[in-house]
Amino acid sequence: MNTAEVVKLTDQVFETWNNHDAEKFLTLCDESIVWSVSKGPEVFKGKNQVKEYFNGWKTAFPDFKLKIRNRIIDGDQYSVEFEFTGTHKGKFQARPGMPEISPTNKKVSLGGIYTAKLKNGRLAEITNYPDRLGLMEQIGVLEGLHLETH
Repeated sequence: MNTAEVVKLTDQVFETWNNHDAEKFLTLCDESIVWSVSKGPEVFKGKNQVKEYFNGWKTAFPDFKLKIRNRIIDGDQYSVEFEFTGTHKGKFQARPGMPEISPTNKKVSLGGIYTAKLKNGRLAEITNYPDRLGLMEQIGVLEGLHLETH
């Protein structure tokens, strides 16, 4: 793919997420897509698991929006720095196996980066680098933690 085609694809990715349209997003994905989240055990393989991941964010933050801050394109791979905003209005599970976090109705605004590798013009591998700590702070999860210093 040339640079213009990759820019168009990244714009379509953000458009589908901002429209909360998992089905349309999946049309941009290769059948064997692998989505991983850095520094965590989450790896979502195939369209069904990626759709569950997508829908988890849609449920937890039904008004979320993503904005592209910057992107770097190199052939069939790219990186995007993004801004995520939304209101925590649904149950949220930070990662599989962890307890769900009940809605707090708190607004969040955080950044992150994701990298993508393309195969035949579709997303084949994504690694997401979200600001998990910022998210947990903003929804109030960390308020109950008390750290003792000696």
